[in-house]
Amino acid sequence: MNDVVLFLITYILGTIPVLFIWVLIHELGHALGAWLVGFRVSSFSVGPFFLVLQDGKYHFRYVKHTRKSYFGRVHPLIHGIHTDKQYHSLRGKVALVAIAGPLLEWASIIAFILLSRYIPNQTIAVTLLTIVISFSILTLLGSSEIAAAVQMFMGHELLLAGHIYIWSIYSNDSDKESNRFIVTKLLQQAEQLEQLRETKKTKGYLSYCHIMLELYLADYIQALPASLEKSLAKFIRELNDKPAEKKVRQEQLALSYLFITYRIVSGANKQKAEQWFYSLEKRYQATSEDAVYQHKRARHFIGIVDELSELNNRTYIPPFFYCETGYENLNRRINNRSSVSI
Repeated sequence: MNDVVLFLITYILGTIPVLFIWVLIHELGHALGAWLVGFRVSSFSVGPFFLVLQDGKYHFRYVKHTRKSYFGRVHPLIHGIHTDKQYHSLRGKVALVAIAGPLLEWASIIAFILLSRYIPNQTIAVTLLTIVISFSILTLLGSSEIAAAVQMFMGHELLLAGHIYIWSIYSNDSDKESNRFIVTKLLQQAEQLEQLRETKKTKGYLSYCHIMLELYLADYIQALPASLEKSLAKFIRELNDKPAEKKVRQEQLALSYLFITYRIVSGANKQKAEQWFYSLEKRYQATSEDAVYQHKRARHFIGIVDELSELNNRTYIPPFFYCETGYENLNRRINNRSSVSI
């Protein structure tokens, strides 16, 4: 009976600290992988704790999250990519960084199993081992890093372009000409997904739309393909036509709000965009980080309230915008582009 009580107490009290340590180990794996292939780390985070590279030095930041504050992220710094040869030389390096997190996690499991015999109380040892293995299984089941690394090794160009794009453009020490070259490569690969525009529930389609809209808002492209804009408008109309009791996937809701922001910023039928916004807001609740962020950004550009003042005060950081300066630069470019009076 005492062992059962000890097991429960250890499990309850140990879950949060072990989770934090396990995420730290996972992200250290990515950082170690980046160091091994010669990349500097631009941003390293575990939960609300950040190390950010600025002016050649690392600065500590505490960032309040609205959700999922137990996650971590590593952004290697990539610049100086101006030729196809330089670009393709990154394939193995990027794949190694992607897979290094899970690899260090596995190594840590083996080390923990070997060392657990030296813990005086075996009930505590078994409990901690149960927590560690549970987290590792959940991480591996929910992670696409291993699959992404394998696919990049096998020649998946879109995954490679996407990783390089995220790491380079949202780094604090980004190289603008290098970024433009990388965007060109990304667009070449993204065009392959245009054929998926009618299958709106595929991840490929959602990724393609998200990439194209963010590239426009970040001022890297001057217009969306007409077919894509027409397809997205139809996509939002279909969401609004769904029965109210039916749930919507959060990534679809995030994409809808992102398209509404695009419509307002581009000056294309603001009134219709506002109608879409109010209809979606009334029918569906944004709960994922990305959906919440896109909802806030759409509200900002409609002019309801200055939602971005909260974001710029770093009380909320959306996915893929974890590097401070890159995140601020993106919002500045969006604000400069917009002719909407807030």
